[in-house]
This record gives sequence, structure tokens and C-alpha cells, in this order.
Amino acid sequence: MTSTPVPRTGSIKDKVVAPDLLEERKKCNYDQAELSAYLWGGPAEQERVRGFYRDMESHPDTVFTEKFYDMTREEQIEDGLKRFRAYYDLYSEKYVAKFKRHYIPFWSFTHKGLVSIRLSNSGHPRY
Repeated sequence: MTSTPVPRTGSIKDKVVAPDLLEERKKCNYDQAELSAYLWGGPAEQERVRGFYRDMESHPDTVFTEKFYDMTREEQIEDGLKRFRAYYDLYSEKYVAKFKRHYIPFWSFTHKGLVSIRLSNSGHPRY
């Protein structure tokens, strides 16, 4: 007997999380806030990074949209570079000049499709 996959009902566009993901998240057996603070380098650094997100989400040239998932790889790269350029022009003094390296790369949220380019040539990131 072949089982039919349950359709996913989540939507990035409508900000709806699929029920199966909500169930999995309930099974979490560790403190998510503690892990997040650890990965970001402490609560102060985590709050600073939240500032990146707030700024990116507040400007139309830097906001990430669900359209990204329908783009080709090349379009994703172009979109990421355009958003990064706008972000740099708007916030370089506030964030980029003071950037401190830590476990989660800066590129992971500004270049969603570009991290793989850095990894594809040599198999490891070059920072």
C-alpha cells in the first residue's frame, strides 16, 4: 500500500506555519532561547543581530519575500546582491563597519542563495 503525502498547508506569504511543523516544534527538548543566544555569541550580540533583521524588514529594498523561492538560482543570487547593496548603502555605518564575526555567518541572512557559492568551489567557506 502506498501512502499519499499529506499536503503542506503552511504559507510563507500568509505567515501560516504547517501543523506538522508545529507538532515537531512542540517535541523540542531543549531551551531554544538558550541555544539561540549561544549560537549568536550571547544575548547582547543576539539583540544586535535582531536589529539587522528589523532594519532589513522595514525597508522595501532589503526585505526578503516569498518570491525568492520561485526564482532560479541566478535570480536568487542577483536578488541577494541587490538586497545586500541596498542594505550596505542604508546601514553600513550602523552595522557593517562594526561587524563582529561569530558562529552564524553574516551572509546567511543577507545572501540566502550565495552561501552555497562560497562552499561550491572548495568545499569549505572562505572568510
